[in-house]
Amino acid sequence: MRRPWLLLLSLSMPACSRQGYVAITVNLGTLAGRVDRLALQAFDARGDAGPELIPAVGPEPDGIPNNSVIAVSTPIGNSLTVVVNGLGADGGSLGVGSATIASATANTQVSITIAVPCLGPRNCEPGPVCLGTEACILGTCQTTAGPIADAGAACGPSDAGHCDGIGACLLPYCGDGIVEADAGEQCDEGAALNGNLPDHCRADCRLPFCGDGIVDPDAGEICDLAGQNGLGTGCNATCNLTGTVTLLAGNGAAVSSDGFGTDAGFDGPGALAVIGSGLYVADELSHLIRRIDLMSLEVTTIAGGFDGGACHDTNGQGSEASFCLVSSMLAYNGGLIVGDVSALRLVSADGNVTSFAGVLPNGSGGPDTVELGLLSAASYGGPLGLASVSPDIYSSTTFAGEILASNLLTQRVSLAAAPFLETPAGGGLTAVDRLLFAGDTGSGDVVALDPDLDGGAPKMVASVATAQPHGLCADGRSVYIAEFGGKRVDQLVSDGGSGTVSLLANEAASADAGAGFHGPEACVYDPVSHALYVSDLRSNLVFAIH
Repeated sequence: MRRPWLLLLSLSMPACSRQGYVAITVNLGTLAGRVDRLALQAFDARGDAGPELIPAVGPEPDGIPNNSVIAVSTPIGNSLTVVVNGLGADGGSLGVGSATIASATANTQVSITIAVPCLGPRNCEPGPVCLGTEACILGTCQTTAGPIADAGAACGPSDAGHCDGIGACLLPYCGDGIVEADAGEQCDEGAALNGNLPDHCRADCRLPFCGDGIVDPDAGEICDLAGQNGLGTGCNATCNLTGTVTLLAGNGAAVSSDGFGTDAGFDGPGALAVIGSGLYVADELSHLIRRIDLMSLEVTTIAGGFDGGACHDTNGQGSEASFCLVSSMLAYNGGLIVGDVSALRLVSADGNVTSFAGVLPNGSGGPDTVELGLLSAASYGGPLGLASVSPDIYSSTTFAGEILASNLLTQRVSLAAAPFLETPAGGGLTAVDRLLFAGDTGSGDVVALDPDLDGGAPKMVASVATAQPHGLCADGRSVYIAEFGGKRVDQLVSDGGSGTVSLLANEAASADAGAGFHGPEACVYDPVSHALYVSDLRSNLVFAIH
């Protein structure tokens, strides 16, 4: 049987002193009935003579009651250390207790509790061990102060534990400051661990996540519902929106007019993009590019000259430029790429319009075909959706049901995905990481494809029946779907092979904003304002979902 490590006190012994005794009450606790006998040792120190064993008074008792008393005879004023072992029928130690008496007086009494024995210093052999922040000291598990100071040091025959800096062996645990990936830990802040604080390692040593019930601003969260992955009344599936709908701009009249907020007018608002503090809106039926200042809500026209709704396609500054049914828009290098019938055009933040790719139709309404090859000679067949995955700009085609890749390095247009849509009319397009998501307005399906890995073959991740997904946008983790026919906005969370769709806001929810959804056409997420902006083609309004 291993002897526990004993604390030895160096004390002076009076030259002449009376004998007294120490009555030691041993509390067996849960070990009662298992202890067959008790073994007691008492030590003191007599100057240079070294430690001396003081014998116990009386025989070791038999038939141990729950609280047993053993007496030790010692000089009055003496200091000593007492260790009691609870022994089983086979003589093996079942538990150890200890106490230090600073100064023995006549009839000194001390109570010692038998504790389950722990492993000794720097010994990590299999057997009972101290857990958490406890170390094996004097044969008992005692709480250590501070984090592990000697992490990773050899710890006895096994490296299963860590040393706490005083030679005591600790098992790995959540809160020891060491990330134990094999034990499922994702983080460990040691003594600073506080699972209730935002943006901190959780109490179970997991990283903050949507659905842990704590709002983590650093992760972009504005809400969090415990146990529901964030999903529920007042929080969406990625914890960045509550689903509250407000009317941002538009008076409902089908007239493009500048003004502030609901005093301004739109005529078929569609594609959206955010640049800085500006929300850019394509007024499809009046062929204009509008800007909503997100601070003042002032609506201005930055590009396009209204000509009774007629199609034109001239470049120029502001009202000198013209468009023909802008159906898609993408923030790019501080400006916009817009899809205009058969071409892609550049619009600066202040409204200067130039060509980017494709042949302008010269007012003819544009061809309904797709031409691949050089950017300057291509035809985009009605680019209804735009998405960027460097070094390509992807576009979905209205007429051919294809997805094209415009490579900015090679300056060429190629086919990224062959026709897969149920009807000739395509839907929205967006990207999450390197995965593209496309909507099929005919079937209501949303498909995902990775042009790099899947060879352009579409991969189904969700089906939204009869919703007509005209607009798709992303927040970096999920996809939002502006469902024109369903009069609602849904959120799709996907791992690329499967998808879960949840309602974010519908016609009833948006009615609280003063006018409900009648035909959501496009959307864009702005991480700065923590808002999803939605255009409604039928009601000529622009909404914000926070």
